[in-house]
Amino acid sequence: MSDTDMAACTQERLEDYLTRSGRELQRIAMQDYLDAAARREERRAVVRGADQVARRRAEPGHTRQLLTTVGPVEVSRIAYRASKAANLHPADAVLALPARLHSAPLQRAVVHEVADGPLRSAREALARATGQMLGTRQPSRPPAISATSTISAPGAPRNPRPQSGPRDATFWC
Repeated sequence: MSDTDMAACTQERLEDYLTRSGRELQRIAMQDYLDAAARREERRAVVRGADQVARRRAEPGHTRQLLTTVGPVEVSRIAYRASKAANLHPADAVLALPARLHSAPLQRAVVHEVADGPLRSAREALARATGQMLGTRQPSRPPAISATSTISAPGAPRNPRPQSGPRDATFWC
């Protein structure tokens, strides 16, 4: 907002502006953190997944999208490759990234909103709270269904190994 806009601004308009701008600032901070993590990622000589195939070829700069409560970000990491084997991305496990597009906090927000009422109302509430407009038709499982499959009953042991994604094999240290 320019100085003249600010001078004539109502409290309501200012608050709306700061909410939108603040969310973008948070998204930029998250993107900066992820970019720094990508620069710090060290190349490994060999990486093995659950399939025990040795992956010796490392290709930096493989990216994936991640939808978060503060907006979409891009995660860059090293892909470890071997012939006829799925790529492995150890940074996904280090960052505890979900196997799917939606971050864990966004999945939790969806679950809480969907549990309270119809999907359309949940979608509108999430848009108000996070600024993220989620589609009601998803080509893969909606985040509400994905998230509910990762929620454990109170006191149940948690699986320490990350879930494998549709294109990536499971990696754990």
